Amino acid sequence: MGDIKNCRKCGKSFFTNGLDDVFCKCCSEEEKRVYKELREYLYNNPGTSAYDLSIKFNIRIDRITRYIQDGRLSAV
Repeated sequence: MGDIKNCRKCGKSFFTNGLDDVFCKCCSEEEKRVYKELREYLYNNPGTSAYDLSIKFNIRIDRITRYIQDGRLSAV
């Protein structure tokens, strides 16, 4: 069984499987959904600024920046 951690987003405690989990299951699914929508939007609207993405998806710019730093998105 894994360790117990607190979710980075909601703060709830959850068991990890030891693979650097930072979100509980609920928040992880939400994170995946938003990322997928964001990626699809960028594919259809190349050159959109991080600020415009932040407004459109109601997420913080640092979250978009984290995706870029992690290599999950190209610089916008």
